[in-house]
Amino acid sequence: MFALEGIADQIRAGGPARLDGLRKTYGDKAASKVTVPTETIGEGLQRIDGVTYDFRRFVDAESDLQLAALLPEQKVMLAFDLVFSPKQHVFTGGKHLDHWLTALESLKALQGYDIIIIGHDTPVDRSAIDSTMTYIKRAKEIHAASADAKTYSENLKAVFPNRQLARFVDLSASYLYAAPH
Repeated sequence: MFALEGIADQIRAGGPARLDGLRKTYGDKAASKVTVPTETIGEGLQRIDGVTYDFRRFVDAESDLQLAALLPEQKVMLAFDLVFSPKQHVFTGGKHLDHWLTALESLKALQGYDIIIIGHDTPVDRSAIDSTMTYIKRAKEIHAASADAKTYSENLKAVFPNRQLARFVDLSASYLYAAPH
């Protein structure tokens, strides 16, 4: 399994505790063990099995470190958890909302990539970038005005009542308002 440099170390260090938390929330639906990547993938253009990829590294966006990829010949963007479906709530528990908005601006500036593969739904079009940005901006405002996880969760769900996966809001709130270790 391949990952950006640094991800294996993060998973090795924090994976067991994170998995324990996810198992408390999701029970048997969560993985039963932590899998640590064994190979490193670098940024930039790479050709794998005849397909050209342009790997991009993003720091402090939806998570601390993540990979996106462009398929320049197919004009497809693999944004994974940087972009969310306009139909679904966005996981905002990473606490890097300003940097995430910057990352989304950089993805938005990439012209010609009209099909976007995301992490939690079927492919979306470019409008999902704007939709994700709108959501993050509102989440940031609500977080600034909310004293606790319950208030944050209730207010964000009220602003986006028709979005699916409300559990993302609750999970986000649990991370945003967790006591520091």
